[in-house]
Amino acid sequence: MIPFIARAFAASSSGDRSIELVANTKQLQLLAAKVSKLGANNPHIRAGLQEVAALWENRIKANFRRSVNPYGEKWPDLKHRKGQPLIDTGMLRNSVTGEVRGLSIVLGSPLEYADTHQNGIRVKQRMFLPSKERGLPDKWKNEYVKILIKNVEKALA
Repeated sequence: MIPFIARAFAASSSGDRSIELVANTKQLQLLAAKVSKLGANNPHIRAGLQEVAALWENRIKANFRRSVNPYGEKWPDLKHRKGQPLIDTGMLRNSVTGEVRGLSIVLGSPLEYADTHQNGIRVKQRMFLPSKERGLPDKWKNEYVKILIKNVEKALA
């Protein structure tokens, strides 16, 4: 909490009264110094990012089982076989990984045909990662904020 000191001044010759508010910013300066030390090597920040990466990786894999994109929209049905789209062998679903690189979370698949399905190249599009155009779903953003705030608070304690 930032302590405030209010001081009232005596009435001037014109009869005006004024008041001055002075904020002691020493605590804010100390907090700013702590925040400046946060970064990719801070164990709490790294743990928070890893928690988010694992959560999002699991969410993507769960979406494969539900046949929906990250925004909750159903994938187009299959016409050439019975069953669910993109889980015939499970290779694509199982290849999805989330990892932390510096202060970034990287989600993806190393399989050559992953972008074929993600972007609908010569097949019906069945997006499994959020798109750059649409950005992160609100639920994902809220999780990120909640987890990172918790870990920043730990880092600053």
